[in-house]
Parts: sequence; structure tokens; C-alpha cells
Amino acid sequence: MRAYLLPIALLSLAASALVLSACGSDSPGSGTAADRGAAGAGLTPDTKTCPERSPSFDWSGGIVNRVPISVALTVGEYTCNDWSGVSTPGAVLNGKVLPPAARPLEPGLEFTLEPRENTTRIWTMQFAPADGGEPYGRARVYLKTAGAFTPFMTTPDQGTYKRTWTYAGNTITGRFLRLGPIDAADTPTSLLPPSATTMGIVVHEGHVAVVTDSKVTG
Repeated sequence: MRAYLLPIALLSLAASALVLSACGSDSPGSGTAADRGAAGAGLTPDTKTCPERSPSFDWSGGIVNRVPISVALTVGEYTCNDWSGVSTPGAVLNGKVLPPAARPLEPGLEFTLEPRENTTRIWTMQFAPADGGEPYGRARVYLKTAGAFTPFMTTPDQGTYKRTWTYAGNTITGRFLRLGPIDAADTPTSLLPPSATTMGIVVHEGHVAVVTDSKVTG
């Protein structure tokens, strides 16, 4: 296997407040598919490991919880065609509990997977209150590679919508996947994930949302 280095932009935390704005033609209303997935039967957890297969590589990422309560992860629906060895999404992430992280750039849960090259690299992740309440919903997560960039987490084609926020002279755009409702204030934009290698569990417009594919766009 080979290891990828992850260039994560360091953003200054001493600037003025961020402004969250709409980007393009996407709208929050397009998140209804994820709303429907918030209820119903739970995801069956899977912790299987896979045979060592080549070519593969080590990939490091993170998940940070920005909602005001602890969130439990359930992981499943992945195949050994996409992964090599013991560092599969289920073996690494299933059953993890993420406490709230309230400080900017707080790393949250950091983890390493071993994806194979030239595959789709997909798994399903469900998000629920750690106290055992009704799940907020689930996402089909892709680990994609674009051009010469390192792989990044994304949740395309699931009713996602893009949002753009500015901070310290940087414009960042991320992909939001709306899940179930929550009675909590929106996550400040200073706490949104600035990197495509980090997934954010946030509050946006009265709902839990999963933020992926964040990148500097201006």
C-alpha cells in the first residue's frame, strides 16, 4: 500500500464572523429524500474486515460532531471489493460515539481506512442520538478521487445542496445532506468543516445535516 499525505488548509481563527449563503441553484428543499430516510428500520451494523488486496492505500479522515448532543454511528452496506485488510468502514467506525465539539478546528474523531484503488469505495452511515433516540437519518458515503487531489468524502445524488461561507478572506463551499429535525440553533459557520477529508455533523435550518466535500473555492 502507499500512504497519501492530506493537505488541509489552515484557516486563521482571528477574523470576523462568517456569512453562510446559498450557492448555485441548489436549495434546502432538495433534502426531502434524506428526511424520508430519517425514520423507519435501522441500518444493520457490519464490522467485517477484508482480505489484503493490492493496490490499496492508507487514507486518513475525520468526523466532527457540531450538534449539542452526542451522536452514535452505525455503519454497514459495504463490500470487500472496495476495501483491503482490517481498516474497513465498519470495523473502524461502527458503534463510535461522538461527543459535541464546540471549538473551531477541534478534530473530532480521526480515523484511517484502507481503500483499494480504482473502485467506488462506498458505505452507509447512520446517525442517531447516543441516548438511543430515533435515528436522524443515514447517508451513502463515497470516498472519491478527483484529478490529482487526494480522496475525499462526499454524499452525492441524495438530495444534497451546496452552501458557501466566507471566513478570513477565504470562500469555502460544502455539500449539505439534510437529515431529521432537531430543536437546536444552527451550527455557527466558524464550526463548519473546512476540509473535504472531514465530515461535519451539524445543525442547519432546524435539521441535522451531514457536511462533506468542503473546499476553498475563492
